[in-house]
Amino acid sequence: MKTESLENSIHILDYPDNEVEQSNNLIAELSDPKQDIENNFIEPFKKELDINVLNKESQDGIRIVLRHYINEFMRANVFFNKHKQILYHNRYIGEKSSEYSSPPSWDSIKCSEFDKYVITSYYIFNCHFYDIQECCIKNQIDFFDLCRVVHFRWDLLSTSITLRYWETEDYILRKNRIEEEAIVIDDKKYIKPFPEYLEHEKQDKLAEICNNVFNKGHSPKEYAIMFCLLSDKGFITVPNRKRNNYYMAWYIFIHKQFPKRNNFYAINKFIFDKAANGLFFNDESDPDYLQLKSTFDNILKTNKF
Repeated sequence: MKTESLENSIHILDYPDNEVEQSNNLIAELSDPKQDIENNFIEPFKKELDINVLNKESQDGIRIVLRHYINEFMRANVFFNKHKQILYHNRYIGEKSSEYSSPPSWDSIKCSEFDKYVITSYYIFNCHFYDIQECCIKNQIDFFDLCRVVHFRWDLLSTSITLRYWETEDYILRKNRIEEEAIVIDDKKYIKPFPEYLEHEKQDKLAEICNNVFNKGHSPKEYAIMFCLLSDKGFITVPNRKRNNYYMAWYIFIHKQFPKRNNFYAINKFIFDKAANGLFFNDESDPDYLQLKSTFDNILKTNKF
């Protein structure tokens, strides 16, 4: 996945409150008269995002890409929420900095240099999220649901494009499939997204591979084989007890309803524990196990894991 334009935007939005020299450099970079926000940030980001989404063959793969993009802007979102009074005071928030306007002229903003940085960088931030929402709509993915999964606040964003879509007939036909506002388990603790349980630098790609290999038959046996193989390869550390969070994260990832009373016996019955040595499938001569293991090994090799 190409991320050069994404990283370029993260760089200009990553304002360090406690590093004077670096923060001054960012202000100088954004205030440069030669700075072309549309051509240096907005358009390259949109093109790169579109390419990354088009390169994914499944909706789950697209969802992983979009969630990654949203998560990358977490620090910027915290920064804008910290300084939102600047945006409100200058009446420059939400719709005014979305698809309805052009980049603000640095010299036209009558306030301090720091305030100008906040306003101008917020324009970039909001435009990027307009493009992310557009990708969600094109691929029938709930933008707000993606934000909930990574605990991303959207109150400072222009979400009119998503809200308008919700008013269309296409959305009305799908509305019963929208999940609850949050998935809360055991004393209101949020389940981590499944890829975050995977112990590998390419966790999103590994999660996508797991979905493609171990979810064809939608069976607990497949899922048990997956957890055993991930454990055997050191890609996941599943405790001998209290595994439900891992299973729930997987079911959420593949959009599968939990079993009654969150009882995952249908998976556990295939697994043999060896204490600290990890999880093992209870019959490694089983044809299904051997076939999935071979497929998984070949795909990992092809993808250089």
